[in-house]
Amino acid sequence: MRRRLFLTGPIGCGKSTLIENALGPAISRAGGFLTLRVTEGGSLAGFELIPAAGGAGRRFLDFSGGGAAMDCGVFSDFAAGLLLRARSSPFAVLDEFGGFELLIPDFYEALCSFLMSGVPCVGVLKALPSAEELSRRAALPPEYLEAAAELRALLASDADTTLLETSGRYDRNAEGALRHWAEEYAGGGR
Repeated sequence: MRRRLFLTGPIGCGKSTLIENALGPAISRAGGFLTLRVTEGGSLAGFELIPAAGGAGRRFLDFSGGGAAMDCGVFSDFAAGLLLRARSSPFAVLDEFGGFELLIPDFYEALCSFLMSGVPCVGVLKALPSAEELSRRAALPPEYLEAAAELRALLASDADTTLLETSGRYDRNAEGALRHWAEEYAGGGR
């Protein structure tokens, strides 16, 4: 089994749920980060980044003011720090990466350094159609889609990385691959 396994697929299909289910309590030993949807009054209010093993997080995208306010500092310092610490973890979770944070030099450098560290990792890589939608909605510069395509090509060509397209939480193939990954690299998951 390859050391890195990244799911990719449609937004909201359950990729993160599959990972969390496969890891179970073992996630408390993971480095890296999780991305959480924040709801207020039944509506999506933004997204927060939290350490994979738990703890306080930081909101990086906020919809509560009517628009979409991005806090790039969450990635340049908080997420970059989580990636630095993940290099000494038994395994890591990167849920989700491949968004606008690729344009933040401190984050991108920390991501590349982490990926070269050899630490086993499981996560969610933003699908290219989702990246294109994000680019349109957030009016990101053309460099974003170039960076997203470059990262995907780099990971797809890496002999120690599996990119697995999934349809979501009822995808038995993805569920089985994650279970095997967890058994090998996360001490059996549950």
